Amino acid sequence: MTDDPTKELVSEFAKELASQLPVKEALTPPARQTGQILEDIVKTIQLALVPFQLAGALQDRLRAFIDRSVRRIPEPQRVSPAPQILGPVIEAIRYEPSGTELDEMFSELLSSSMDLSRLNDAHPAFPSIIRALSSDEAKLLKSLANGPIGQVSSSKLDRLEICLSQWSSKLCKCRQILSIPVTLEFILSIYDSWGWLKLV
Repeated sequence: MTDDPTKELVSEFAKELASQLPVKEALTPPARQTGQILEDIVKTIQLALVPFQLAGALQDRLRAFIDRSVRRIPEPQRVSPAPQILGPVIEAIRYEPSGTELDEMFSELLSSSMDLSRLNDAHPAFPSIIRALSSDEAKLLKSLANGPIGQVSSSKLDRLEICLSQWSSKLCKCRQILSIPVTLEFILSIYDSWGWLKLV
């Protein structure tokens, strides 16, 4: 029985000594560094896989875009689209977010190029014209599609008069469509841009 208190004392001494040794602190930095190295390896692998992830996302986007364009056409009227239209349209939608006015224009152009009854409405120059439009210009074109724009003159005074007479009535509507301040300078810049694209 006299050995029991000694064993207890030795056991308590060993526990106290183990708790005061810097074993835990000595192993923490290497464990932390090992964790950081493993994290860096995982990040590097993820970075290497980014092109595959982007390609997969683009494939999903392209599949939905083509499906939406094809579904507009009755099956008996479907034909293969001209490659001069299909190629530029697919290239352009890679950079255009889904659901925008420009995305809708590209989709409608692709539908026209696959519809036997509307083949004449799809011209190979249209993808580059649509691609040159800004989203604001696409919104304005869509809103102006309801009525004629009228004859356009090339002199600056006539141009200003035509812009004011034709577009001043639609200025309030444009403000609502674009959700931005629409000034005369803005309208003239769009008018010039459309003139360059031979739209007016």
